[in-house]
Amino acid sequence: MNKKNVLLTTVLSAALVPMAAGMAEAAIVQAIDPLTATQTVTRNQGSGTTVSNLANLPGTILSNNPLNTNVTRRLSLLKQGGVGPGTANIPTANFGPGLDFSNNAGVNSRLTLDYRGTLAGGRFRPVDFTVGGLADRITLGIILNDVALGENTNFSVTLGSGTSTFTKTFLSNVDYSNPNNPLPIDFLFSDFTGINATAVNSFSITIDPPANGDVSLKFLGVGNAMTTPEPTALLGLLAVAGATVTMRKKQLQSK
Repeated sequence: MNKKNVLLTTVLSAALVPMAAGMAEAAIVQAIDPLTATQTVTRNQGSGTTVSNLANLPGTILSNNPLNTNVTRRLSLLKQGGVGPGTANIPTANFGPGLDFSNNAGVNSRLTLDYRGTLAGGRFRPVDFTVGGLADRITLGIILNDVALGENTNFSVTLGSGTSTFTKTFLSNVDYSNPNNPLPIDFLFSDFTGINATAVNSFSITIDPPANGDVSLKFLGVGNAMTTPEPTALLGLLAVAGATVTMRKKQLQSK
């Protein structure tokens, strides 16, 4: 639980706490992929790529366009060095829906999730990733383990619309291993130059941790900004609420 939510739980009345929790949940508008359909990819041999394709993937945002009747999720694991396996599993063994990507000691590998349709080049028919203007970003919830301090894990999202594609990369250099409170990473649609987020026709994510690094993806969706108040705003809210209660008491006493 982050500091804002601790403050909410501590100082707000029981009637206000569900409202705050609801605002946090509203940050995810729709899952791009619920990450429940079972799929595994492993690379145990030397450097190179192993690919796993899962056709007829259910429940993705691509189904918002009913013409996307056959969506394939492709997992591509590129082993770049080390001895032993790199492995990705959907769903996770520890917390259900999600993705686990792990590397054996000394192994350096990179994972790409690519969502493919039946058009040329694996493109799918256009999908409104803003969900009618409700979402302004792609949001990942990540868990990082065995990442040495100061080493980077790269998260890259590629969006396409028409014949254009654009890739945006986020670097994380922390170990963040609380499965109950994943680290949110946002990719604003406005940062994808030349891409129309209301007509997306290709989408992929690449996760590239350092050697030994393990990464879990707890959620993958489109969302909007959280509106949880800052602590100073909460204190102001409490002051107003207190004043209102005091005034009400005085009114009742005067009757």
